[in-house]
Amino acid sequence: DHRDLHSFPTRRSSDLDDPKLNFALALEEPELVRQALTDAFHDLQTVLEAKEPPLQGGAVAAVALVLGDSLFVANCGDVRVIIVYADGSGERLTLDHKPHLPEETARVEKEVGFVTTHTSRAGVITSRVCGAIAVSRAFGDIGLQPFLIATPHVAPVRKILTADGGDKQPVALILACDGLWDVMDDNDAAKVVVDTANPEKAAVRLRNE
Repeated sequence: DHRDLHSFPTRRSSDLDDPKLNFALALEEPELVRQALTDAFHDLQTVLEAKEPPLQGGAVAAVALVLGDSLFVANCGDVRVIIVYADGSGERLTLDHKPHLPEETARVEKEVGFVTTHTSRAGVITSRVCGAIAVSRAFGDIGLQPFLIATPHVAPVRKILTADGGDKQPVALILACDGLWDVMDDNDAAKVVVDTANPEKAAVRLRNE
């Protein structure tokens, strides 16, 4: 569609459903994309809540969307998205939704729930919503609402192409849950990816850690 972008009417995140508009709007108004990601997480949770019989389980999630040279990332729970740079370093783009985070504890307690916390001798903190689940945001787990919510953390939009390349040129993304991050930090995982030319083999190496 070659019309002047400013000729479009007032825009909403739902406008992105129109394939003629979505790419242009994403480039011009990235906040629409960020809102659309939040809406998508909420819509999925609504679908899950309507299931009969009610779902007893739950899941965490992360998404990464690349439009042009813009990267959009959202997560719910403790799934991380790490951007990997050419120099082997990694940068976390997501937020681990752990119950002991002050803002998460405050939200749960405002709903008259509680958070249990245990610190091991090694200094590892394990916290649970109402003594049950070790994340404060997730899909499903209907029995733990309203303490558990599916509102995602949506990262600020990132440009993934640098003018001169170099060591800080992004080369990969890692999307993984705590099964990886409990045993490996962000930079170690990034180094595995950079040191392994084939993405599939890099994923296998990370899985086997």
